[in-house]
Amino acid sequence: MAALPLSGDEAYHWEWSRHPAFGYYDHPGLTAFLIRGATLLTGRSTEFTVRLPALLLLSGTAVVCFLFARSVARARGADSAAAERAGAMAGVLALVTPIFVFFSVYMSTDPPLIFCWTLTLYLAWRAFDGGAWGAWIGAGAALGCALLSKFLSFLIAPALLAFLLVSKPDRAWLRRPQPYVAAACALVVWLPFLWWNATHGWATFMFNFVYRQGARAFAPRFALEYVGGQALAVSPGVFVLALLALGGGLLRRRARDRAALLLGCGTLIPLAYYLWVGLGRRVGLHWPAAAWTGAFVSLACAGAASGDAQPRCGRWRRWSLALCAVLAVAPRAACSCSAASTGSRR
Repeated sequence: MAALPLSGDEAYHWEWSRHPAFGYYDHPGLTAFLIRGATLLTGRSTEFTVRLPALLLLSGTAVVCFLFARSVARARGADSAAAERAGAMAGVLALVTPIFVFFSVYMSTDPPLIFCWTLTLYLAWRAFDGGAWGAWIGAGAALGCALLSKFLSFLIAPALLAFLLVSKPDRAWLRRPQPYVAAACALVVWLPFLWWNATHGWATFMFNFVYRQGARAFAPRFALEYVGGQALAVSPGVFVLALLALGGGLLRRRARDRAALLLGCGTLIPLAYYLWVGLGRRVGLHWPAAAWTGAFVSLACAGAASGDAQPRCGRWRRWSLALCAVLAVAPRAACSCSAASTGSRR
């Protein structure tokens, strides 16, 4: 975290933190407040302190993935050992997947988005599964924080709505007050950003929905680039196995296995949306990053359930995780060594 100088985007976000606001021209303001808090807490503005929130948020994402997978495995009737294995694998995937490793040492609007997205899905699952008011309110507040981090978080809403419409046991929630109270909580948390935009000519909305939306032309090469980029972002082995786990869960879904449907909606709907975008323009490698946490949970639960019965699955998992870790660590280590070498020559 301290070996490399700040990138242009990181320096831009640090400059935000020197003038904290609820919104800026291109993004909401949560990132500015996180960097501001880290620099005030440590009393210094350095590469380490600017990036400290990213490390904490991605570590928190791994913890939420652990809790999420363990809860899903238990809901499927797994014993405590299998549930712990599922949680551990989901947490490890969040720690070693290349794009997540990158964002654990790179501060931008993505680390808070990834954490808040994952927390929203986990609390929504707890709300659907148990119906506790605290889970509903927490899910709404987490969604509000996701909206305060980056506009791309808007995809959580259609994913959750699709789940409620398709899942017959959960459709009844639409006739109860809890989902609407959760939506109101999200709006309350998001209100400061809306107020800032209302007093600044709706600058962030204009930038994201008007100025940066150039003319689209059918260009399938961008879609192919998007698929290949995502395979590298999460590593090829995890990419294939996670999609197989999601697809298999949806195809074999029993009426009471609502978790497979929630995880599928939370991952496949955003990925499909970006694939559609990729038919007309280049998609940023990092844009769909948050959506992969649901796939990690699905893969972890499937792996924990099948690992004992099918030893070959365990071997595939180990090789996939090893490749994943190499792809994550090697480029960053090379950059750090290069920076250290340059510094010593100076």
